[in-house]
Amino acid sequence: EKGDVSDWLSAGGTRETLLEMVRAAIPWEPSTEPQDGPNGNEDRQGEEVIRLQKGALGVVVDACETILARPDLPTQYRTFQRGGQLVRVATLPAAATTGGIARPQGAVVIMEAQKPFLLDALGRFGRFEKFDARSKKWVPTDPPKEVAETILARAGLWPMPVLRGVVACPTVRSDGSLLLEPGYDAASGYYLAHNLSVRVPVSPTLAEAQAALDTLAALLAGFAFVEPVDCSVALALIATAVVRPALASVPVFAITAPVRGSGKSTLMDIAAVIATGRRSAVLSATADHEELEKRLVGCLLSGDCIVNLDNINGNLRSDLLCQATTSEAVKVRPLGASSQVEIPNTALWSANGNNLSLMGDLSRRALLVRLDPGCERPEERVFDFDPVARAMERRVEYVAAILTVIRAFIAARKPNMGLAPFGSFERWSDMVRAAMVWAGAADPCESREAVMEDDPDAAQLQALVSAWWARFERTPQNVNEVIKAAKDDDALEEALDSIAGGRGGVDARRLGYWLRSHAGRVVDGRKIIKYTALRCGVQWKVLPMEAC
Repeated sequence: EKGDVSDWLSAGGTRETLLEMVRAAIPWEPSTEPQDGPNGNEDRQGEEVIRLQKGALGVVVDACETILARPDLPTQYRTFQRGGQLVRVATLPAAATTGGIARPQGAVVIMEAQKPFLLDALGRFGRFEKFDARSKKWVPTDPPKEVAETILARAGLWPMPVLRGVVACPTVRSDGSLLLEPGYDAASGYYLAHNLSVRVPVSPTLAEAQAALDTLAALLAGFAFVEPVDCSVALALIATAVVRPALASVPVFAITAPVRGSGKSTLMDIAAVIATGRRSAVLSATADHEELEKRLVGCLLSGDCIVNLDNINGNLRSDLLCQATTSEAVKVRPLGASSQVEIPNTALWSANGNNLSLMGDLSRRALLVRLDPGCERPEERVFDFDPVARAMERRVEYVAAILTVIRAFIAARKPNMGLAPFGSFERWSDMVRAAMVWAGAADPCESREAVMEDDPDAAQLQALVSAWWARFERTPQNVNEVIKAAKDDDALEEALDSIAGGRGGVDARRLGYWLRSHAGRVVDGRKIIKYTALRCGVQWKVLPMEAC
């Protein structure tokens, strides 16, 4: 009673006996008897009657907002405010693919609370009457459309609770306190949609944290990590997925391998199953930059907990993803809307692909997991167990293990681990990274060097700065002078060609734009800076850091 399959298995039940019970159960038939509920007389007795009268629209709207803000409404009819919109929490009844984003059955998403929904909720939980002149009595009626329209127009005045996001497992708040009970949590602004009963020690010890981390690591035993740090990043991915509500921003987790079938998507599914009870939302790969941005906006608006940019072979660049990774809130324009809305950034972003490279500013915001099975057909390998199935079966245990590691580190008063700063992700570094290193894992940020080395933008910058310094040293040059000098300088010509080369040679406009976008970035102790002279116009020069 009041349990699920995981409870049955934990109590010693087996699959076979459970199936026998299912076969022996009497088929359920819907009841034909009237049910007590919001439309029945019992529930409606004592409720305030909203009488519709001319000249009283404001009073009526106030009363209707009070109904919609009631905390005791069923989850499917609760209304929240988020990013200047009224929204609701919904569970997908079936797997669906919308706008290039595939979500599994049962996924919990945030949807806009449109006018018909508001009217439906008001009609179910409010009593509306209008005066009938013929009978001289107040008679029942439906809530008028102008009430819902007025409510939608009252942005900034709504009494509905503010919804930051939805989380599907027990987690922690930003102050480190445990957040275990399902439902809306006013302190964090998150709605907890789960049925897990997780027990975490009040003050776990280092030994308990180490044992918990070993439990998580055993789940990943079948993965062919290149180095120990790759396993550490994978563990950090799983931990971050569970405690994401406590963090203002988290890095992008990238998973790469030389061949398909290496377990990239499987690793992401493990993190998603533990954190949400189902596989992650999958954002299909596309080379169209605008289409990619639209899909990212769709994930932000829907409040997806975990988003997997799947099968992105080659390079990944996205300004919106850079912003969504480091900002607490992101301004986006919903499809078909003329104005922007500010949406809280609550997603964990990941990307996977064969020989994946992160470009530009995205590379400094990412951690990398490298997998290499070292065989021609890795998809034919045989494993001792299915890690995704095990993650689902023992989900309660793994969630508790993650929370034990985090809480133990907090109980130990967060010992200083002497870790190098990770700009833009200080909170994540202080809570997840440091806790894992304290419990015995390798520093996940050791993977950042590999990410930066694989960045094509960084390689181009390094080549140009080196060739520029060798040719001009500190002498300022304009774009045309640099292009002209490259005709008899192989290193400079090769660097310019990789940046702005084309059929007609190096494009001066493209080169100028590239210099502007990379001005100030430091490589090998030098950087490109803009230099403006009165007679020569815009020029550029390379200077050592000590001369800047």
